[in-house]
Amino acid sequence: MDARSTFKEHATEWQRGLKWNIGLLYLKVFFLLIDIIYQRGVVEGNPPITKFSELRSIIVDKDNRLDSFFNEIEADACLYGKEK
Repeated sequence: MDARSTFKEHATEWQRGLKWNIGLLYLKVFFLLIDIIYQRGVVEGNPPITKFSELRSIIVDKDNRLDSFFNEIEADACLYGKEK
């Protein structure tokens, strides 16, 4: 196996690992979201959330680590809106 083939093999394996780690990160984010929404709605008895801005505000107040997640969602939404 030459150096180029070895490099391609390592790059492919690294990319698979990166995709797996990103998938786990999103899974953790969704579990945090579900927990916060459940606590707010079921345990605390608050009314349902009907607006994205309200959801973002509530979630980020509970866990500010999720602010960047919402920034990504908004950026993606803007990109998709411009394609139409």
